[in-house]
Amino acid sequence: MNQGNICEDNIDIVLQNIQKLIGYFSIDPNRLLDLILSAFENNVRNLSYLTLLKEFGSKEAVTQLIGFKI
Repeated sequence: MNQGNICEDNIDIVLQNIQKLIGYFSIDPNRLLDLILSAFENNVRNLSYLTLLKEFGSKEAVTQLIGFKI
């Protein structure tokens, strides 16, 4: 496991940290999805981002955001 990278070994910790940040900073759900998609765009081979997308966004929300980005 590379330090600082999201992987299946640390996905639970990443999910917990994201939830804490959402509560602390009152992050807008659409902005959160946008941030996850941007990170995924920069590391397309890391399929752990799909777990994050499933956890924090509905299929419709993700589809709309991708459409907006295009």
